[in-house]
Amino acid sequence: MASPNPNLSSFIWSVADLLRGDYKQSEYGKVILPFTVLRRLDCVLEPTKAAVLAEKAAREKAGLNPESFLLRATGTYFYNTSPLDLKKLMGDQDHIGENLRAYMQAFSPAVRDIFESFEFHTQIDKLAKSGLLYMVTEKFANIDLHPDRVSNAEMGAVFEELIRKFAELSNETAGEHFTPREVIRLMVNLLFIEDDQALTKPGVVRSLYDPTAGTGGMLSVAEEHLAGLNPNARLVMYGQELNPESYAICKADMLIKGQDIANIIFGNTLSADGLPGKHFDYSLSNPPFGVEWKKIEKEIRKEAEQMGFNGRFGPGLPRVSDGSLLFLLHLIAKMRPAVDGGSRFGIVLNGSSISYGIVQPGTPLDDGVPFVQTTNMTKGTFEPDDLQKTTPEIAAQFPRSRLSGGEVILGIRASIGAAHIVPGALAGANLSRGVARIAPNARISSGYLVAYFGTGAVSQYWQISKQGSTFNEVSIETVRELMVSVPPREQQAEIITYVERQLGRFDNLTAEAQRAIDLLQERRTALVSAAVTGQIDVRIPA
Repeated sequence: MASPNPNLSSFIWSVADLLRGDYKQSEYGKVILPFTVLRRLDCVLEPTKAAVLAEKAAREKAGLNPESFLLRATGTYFYNTSPLDLKKLMGDQDHIGENLRAYMQAFSPAVRDIFESFEFHTQIDKLAKSGLLYMVTEKFANIDLHPDRVSNAEMGAVFEELIRKFAELSNETAGEHFTPREVIRLMVNLLFIEDDQALTKPGVVRSLYDPTAGTGGMLSVAEEHLAGLNPNARLVMYGQELNPESYAICKADMLIKGQDIANIIFGNTLSADGLPGKHFDYSLSNPPFGVEWKKIEKEIRKEAEQMGFNGRFGPGLPRVSDGSLLFLLHLIAKMRPAVDGGSRFGIVLNGSSISYGIVQPGTPLDDGVPFVQTTNMTKGTFEPDDLQKTTPEIAAQFPRSRLSGGEVILGIRASIGAAHIVPGALAGANLSRGVARIAPNARISSGYLVAYFGTGAVSQYWQISKQGSTFNEVSIETVRELMVSVPPREQQAEIITYVERQLGRFDNLTAEAQRAIDLLQERRTALVSAAVTGQIDVRIPA
């Protein structure tokens, strides 16, 4: 299993030191990612540079379109007709911007499209204006990213590591951009395990599709797996990706691997299927967790109503908060009919023990299903006797946030970090969207988890992670990504006992202080009353 080369990742990441001050941290990726792709392509083409230039001159002299000859000369699906490369650009510091643009323009159209997705020319202008263009280009010109030195699997891992770092700096969720390779490998093994015999036949060709392609990690691992089974097999890969930077990286990776990059589509898979009518032998997907489809609701409902079972959403639509189920319906629609051999697909669905509740509870009722809101919770108190109620029909739409008693509820909006154990009397109640339900497993007790949420480190984590202008909130993904230290259950019990004993002491001290304040307040009131009614002489002696 490939893992990111720490030295390579660190070297590429060191470019951030040059950008600091002129770029925000969240903008580092706009420079580092396209330059990494550029250097990778530059290294791939370097051995055939002389042959390409000679071929171009000969074919143009003969009055022929040189493109097909250039592709054959490179042995890849792309080329560059400039006599320059990144190392040669270093020989003319005064004209680095002009020469770099000319070099970029000499790539074949497919590569130019990749860098347009990165909006790379905008970054060239900004770097030149900041006086950084030569230094950044020099950094990348001095690193060897040829596939003989850095395999496709290693390069993919490096890209994913960089994207993870940029996602953290941008306060995004890294899981939106990549799936851990060990998870992908498990999915691929499960996907192909029933077809091993068929896949080992000479010259076998199969198609694979990922509607949430990211940087192409799932496609790449599947190709590696099939090559291990049968070096003569061919996997034709298809994908669609919404994030422009991930799309560009995926497209570059497919280009280097000899795939037809016309099969890699940019755009929103759910609202605009980029491969309509296509069916595939295999599909893999890790759709984003907890993402609503409200922004594309109009397009989704239009397809469902107008096309029915001739479209992707004939079986019905999930609630707006469940985008994952839409991807499941989409994959089912991409399966080959059984008479044509059928299909197999793997999808990662959210089976987390952490979930939030009702999005729109409707008008409060006198009788119905009670639900906990952030207004019922603070870090010190929980008021379960003053809950609003919603209809059983609305509550039934959110079964995963239905309370059973004993689990932990956590404020993720407004009262961020307020955590309490659900009393048994609330079994059957539900939650508002601003509260997360956490069902601890056998290794961790609810009491310990509540105590852990009350630590300073976790409070700081919420503070750093919170977002929003109208009101503060943390995402359910942020809660899932929180690292929890889990000692043995016996130690957890000891910690809970100690914390409760100390909190009890604090409560007693607070009560004593409050009694003293109340007594002083009474004496103050009596003093003022006595002074006003003349019971004491307030005159100052002469």
